[in-house]
Amino acid sequence: MRLNAYNCDIDKFVEKFYCSDIQTELIQYVRGNTTQFSLSKDTCENAELEKGTFKFNYASNVDIQGDILQFDAVVSGKIQITYAGSRPSATKNKRFRARCQVVAGESGRDFTILWVALYAKSKKKNPLKTPTNNLIPTVSKEDFDDEATKFLAEYCPEALEIPMPIPIEDIIQVKLKLDLIQNKRLTRDFNVLGQICFSPGEVEVYDVHNDIPHKIPIKRGTILVDACTPYLRNLGCVKNGSSPISVGNNRVKKQ
Repeated sequence: MRLNAYNCDIDKFVEKFYCSDIQTELIQYVRGNTTQFSLSKDTCENAELEKGTFKFNYASNVDIQGDILQFDAVVSGKIQITYAGSRPSATKNKRFRARCQVVAGESGRDFTILWVALYAKSKKKNPLKTPTNNLIPTVSKEDFDDEATKFLAEYCPEALEIPMPIPIEDIIQVKLKLDLIQNKRLTRDFNVLGQICFSPGEVEVYDVHNDIPHKIPIKRGTILVDACTPYLRNLGCVKNGSSPISVGNNRVKKQ
């Protein structure tokens, strides 16, 4: 099923950064795999992607494991086919599936096209934990305890043996090696409780005692918590993800 391209971050992401690379790979694939354009009685002698006809349609089969993102780019174009013998040349519209991989790191994104093939309906069933169209992994309510157990087993195994407060700030800063900023306001009206930054850049913040905005540099993997959250909500809201919040892009907003 096609993802909703109107508000689909993965489609926008591919269109912005990787369409040129996929088109180049597709041109080479078409030239090097002419036999699949042959007919039962006519052999394809040459095949070319017609200039200006390449189109990225949508992404599917999205999978995220840590810093590795994989997806299928479904693309299409007109293929100019030349047959051996007396059969005239033909132009046919064809769709293709390109399996792509992006590895995120401090120095940028490493993009690789794993394979290209003529389009066929995917036999892969969407897993229960498939990411949303906006690349947010989903976890069902029934899996909450299992996911929490996996997390604690890796970052705080003692909590599985002895009831204790989870040292979440220590886990964030020492074990996950993320930056944590809690001394800035994120909005004037306290509309945003927190923000996660997935790439380096600048973030607009406010000093606690005035409404004057300014920008601060941030690194990839920075978590910002509004300085007023403990006072206007409660301390548990800062440390506990079960508060009544919703996620929009990379900001956690009040409902």
